[in-house]
Amino acid sequence: MQRGAADIGGTFTDLVSQDDSGRVAFSKVLTTPEDHAEGVMPSVAKAALDLKETALFLHGSTIAINTAVARSQFAPCLRQSGPRRGGIDHGRAA
Repeated sequence: MQRGAADIGGTFTDLVSQDDSGRVAFSKVLTTPEDHAEGVMPSVAKAALDLKETALFLHGSTIAINTAVARSQFAPCLRQSGPRRGGIDHGRAA
């Protein structure tokens, strides 16, 4: 089985994948501003990631964090039930 992770950024969508043998593949494609999710599929193809053989796929969105930190595009509302590590804290990416 394979594992993969994608990050949609303002300029590029990055993907890294790994198979059971330890082979790692990377890809970088241009982000599609009109539909950010559209950039994920070309990055999947470029890294030769077979989604039918993928046990885990993680997604991150640097563009969303940057928008929240810069306070542009929308007024974010973040609610947290307790202390969290690695989340957004006081308007800064932790």
